[in-house]
Amino acid sequence: MVERKFVFKGEKGLNAEMATQFVQIASKYTSRIMIIYEDKEVNAKSIMSLLALAIAPGDEFIIRARGEDEECALKDLARFIENSG
Repeated sequence: MVERKFVFKGEKGLNAEMATQFVQIASKYTSRIMIIYEDKEVNAKSIMSLLALAIAPGDEFIIRARGEDEECALKDLARFIENSG
């Protein structure tokens, strides 16, 4: 299992377009990928779950990946998040 903490840098919060792109990246991997935000843990491959978190600018969250391609999944998702701000 690997995980990493992020601070959301987007100006408008996690919107539908960004959530869609995130889910598309996460879905390429066989690993179980979760987003942990406040007291919630949701499937990162579910757009509705991501949008329900209502992550706002400056919010901290964790991406946790578990599986055979966990390192690659986390690296790819981290790159997306870091370039989306």
